[in-house]
Amino acid sequence: MVDLRGRLDPESIPGTKLDTDTIAEQSATLGSMGTAIGGAGADAALEWQSMATHYVAPEGDLLLGLMGPVETMTSSVSADTATAQTALATFADEAAPIVKKLVDLKVAAWNFLTKTEYGITIPGDSPYNIYEKAKPKGKFSPPPSADDKPESVHLDWDQYQPWVDENEERQADVTTQATLLAEKVATCVNILL
Repeated sequence: MVDLRGRLDPESIPGTKLDTDTIAEQSATLGSMGTAIGGAGADAALEWQSMATHYVAPEGDLLLGLMGPVETMTSSVSADTATAQTALATFADEAAPIVKKLVDLKVAAWNFLTKTEYGITIPGDSPYNIYEKAKPKGKFSPPPSADDKPESVHLDWDQYQPWVDENEERQADVTTQATLLAEKVATCVNILL
């Protein structure tokens, strides 16, 4: 999930291209189709049974009984699609805020890459000046003179602790949201199976 320099790679953030609106729309379509299939099967069986008053033959009961399984199967398909519709619609509703957070994190990660691309120049007396901290201090160091002004220093992104912390926090946020999304996917898949 990181680029070659250790920063969060925005393109590796999962779930940012998940279209929960389309999932919700298609789940509604699936539910409508399932209802139509169940209704069509029941209508066909009813029409077939209405022939009993007009069709009298030795094989009549056998012939008229052939549509019984059709009604049962189409009713089962209708029930299964209703279950799938509910699972997909629930997934779309629950995943939408997670996907939005992941998209926001992706935008923030791109902004971070831009901000940190060339490092940062900080004042020499900054507490984040890693070079100033590395200078020897003690009884063998020359005493600072009144004219000594700390120079500004240029740091790579990974030498500037606030940026390191920001990168790590964003990676943790992405991991949290990606885990939540994976849980929602698993719940939906388990219902569908």
